[in-house]
Amino acid sequence: MTDSPITISGVHRGHVFMFAPETLIQQVVDPLRQQFIQVRIIAVLLSLTTVVLCTRLISRPLIKMERATAKLKEGNLDVDLPVNRSDELGALARSITQLAKDLDFLNRERTEFLANISHELRTPLTYMKGYADIVHRPNLPESEKTMYLSIIKEESDHLSQLIEQLMLLARSDTNAFSVERVPLALDQLIVSTTEKMRPAIEEKGVHLHVSGEPVEIAGDEIRLKQVLINVLDNAKKYTATGEIVVRYGRTKTGPYYQVRDTGSGISQGSLPHVTKRLYRSEPSRSRSRGGSGLGLTISFAIVQAHDATLDIKSEKNAGTSVMNQWKV
Repeated sequence: MTDSPITISGVHRGHVFMFAPETLIQQVVDPLRQQFIQVRIIAVLLSLTTVVLCTRLISRPLIKMERATAKLKEGNLDVDLPVNRSDELGALARSITQLAKDLDFLNRERTEFLANISHELRTPLTYMKGYADIVHRPNLPESEKTMYLSIIKEESDHLSQLIEQLMLLARSDTNAFSVERVPLALDQLIVSTTEKMRPAIEEKGVHLHVSGEPVEIAGDEIRLKQVLINVLDNAKKYTATGEIVVRYGRTKTGPYYQVRDTGSGISQGSLPHVTKRLYRSEPSRSRSRGGSGLGLTISFAIVQAHDATLDIKSEKNAGTSVMNQWKV
């Protein structure tokens, strides 16, 4: 039934009622009802499909990442995650993969470090034990006994120095390493240190040249002297002939000193690694020349504690240049 009001010249005159059987309406509504049901079924199927796809796209990578982190926790660093996605899951997968690579690198570094340090500690102990046994032999000439005792003393000093260096590295790793910054005449420190080392350097037939201008810095005299001694000692060890030149002063960026030698140099492949602990570019660069592989590592830590830089440049058979630079 429909109702239409009748209005003439603004005056309400009555109503017109129209009636129709329900069958006509049912003929229109029933198809619509069926279409609504079909649309509802299709919507449910699409929703289920969307849920399944989202589960595959999101849940499965998350499950893989959870399994990968569990493997990392167990020490298994062989992870395979999809890192070619550009969304947040891809970024998370790349982070976990990089973490696995970093852990693998650290594990290899730790194993190599323990092997190297075990060798470094065992070598002087072996010398000391061997020569101590010789000293206890009966009827050993006094001259030989004195010589062997001197070797034992030298090896014990080497062992003490190595242990002290390891303790210093341990403090730097735990952020317990600190320096005392006080006003310091860098030129006087360089001159006094180089003069003490001059006899040992020139005894090899290597010329030592030192020049510069007065310069003041704020730093720890004992630690900075240790850095300079390490650098000069390396220059002395690997310079058979030629010269070692030490220059100091101030540039536009700040105070500096540079130690340049004409020694055997360092290959380009080894140069990025020389500040790593116990690293040697050649296996022969060890006890034959008295090195422990810790000098530059400690020097780098001391320089960093002073907010300075240690720039090392070198070429094989073309010498090495080490510059310690402070910022203004």
